Amino acid sequence: MRNKVLISFIIMVFATVFSCRNPNNDKPEIITEKKTIQEKLDLQILDSLPIPVGTCTTCFFAKNEEDFNKRHYIWIDNSTGLGYMKINDKLVEFEINDGFADDESRSWSSKNNKYELEMTKDEIANNGEFIGGAYIPSQIFKGSIKIKSNGDFHYFDIYGECGCLK
Repeated sequence: MRNKVLISFIIMVFATVFSCRNPNNDKPEIITEKKTIQEKLDLQILDSLPIPVGTCTTCFFAKNEEDFNKRHYIWIDNSTGLGYMKINDKLVEFEINDGFADDESRSWSSKNNKYELEMTKDEIANNGEFIGGAYIPSQIFKGSIKIKSNGDFHYFDIYGECGCLK
């Protein structure tokens, strides 16, 4: 009787071991590097302008020329040193550094408590005009925005204008 119990126990152990083994004889995956989930970063159109019309030294950018012509702006700033984007359904404010308004500067960076932003821009046209005897400055730019969030980088093309908001 004792031998039957011992044999039954051994058979159960072997059955358990063989039922748990990998039928494809694949080696187990060994993860050697940390994997992170990249945060989705959705830039929405600023549906209301956070600055008053007629404000000068304003820049407003869209993702491309077609969106710009439709006034679908993803970036707007003003002469108070603040810039705005709508990211993941939230209006986000950025403090602009001194280099942004400088005509010689083609890139600048800014950050707030959640995002780091770098913008590069190249002038492609000067659309300044005289209105009522006064010169209203306006330059058209193409460039890109790089946004760092939680260690992830997101890149977006931009097209826009700096000057007086008409």
